[in-house]
Amino acid sequence: MARGRRRSRTAETVYVYHGGYSEKAIREALVQRYPGNQFMLAAKLPAWCMKEEADRDRIFREQLDRCGVDYFDFYLLHSVKDGGKTGPHVIRGRPG
Repeated sequence: MARGRRRSRTAETVYVYHGGYSEKAIREALVQRYPGNQFMLAAKLPAWCMKEEADRDRIFREQLDRCGVDYFDFYLLHSVKDGGKTGPHVIRGRPG
């Protein structure tokens, strides 16, 4: 989905919200109904769901797929304190 530069609204979703269905709701309520240049989309990576580095990439790709987009305008870490058990090495770098 190609999105332009002009946006006036922001929506946010998290991988685990509403049993994992919040991203599907974003896709159906926003992505499929409005041109991408009318909104910005933010997603959060739940730190506590990462047990190893591969989890970061898997979750990121699942979020893109569930939302029906090619990219997020904002990608944030959710509850970093709770995910401290895995260490900072898990969140370094860009998902490939």
